[in-house]
Amino acid sequence: MRDLKHVLIAIRRLEMAQQEYEKSGGLVLQAKRIATAYDKLQKILEDFIHYCDEEHREEGIRFLFHIEDWQVQYNHSMNHAPRSVMDTIKLNLFNHSIPYPEEWVQKIQSEFDEPGWHNDTPSW
Repeated sequence: MRDLKHVLIAIRRLEMAQQEYEKSGGLVLQAKRIATAYDKLQKILEDFIHYCDEEHREEGIRFLFHIEDWQVQYNHSMNHAPRSVMDTIKLNLFNHSIPYPEEWVQKIQSEFDEPGWHNDTPSW
């Protein structure tokens, strides 16, 4: 269960980075924040898929594919023109990229929120 909590925290960080990117109008600075959040989420998901329930494994792998697609697009966008952190950049996935797994994210959040799944009592 602890692993699921780590995945959800990393997803929340990613969502917050995306919100900041949108609020800024697409600043490279904020896009780099999304890239960092995706890198951290990727590492957590790589570990998670080895220890999660079978029902989550396939979706976790598909999420990794989405991250890899996003990283290719991001690197392509960043390498096509020198940019400063205050420039803007448009981040769209390529046409055949795997979409963000919104339904799976909602599913694991719902499961995590069910009574008995985690213990929020402080250990001190």
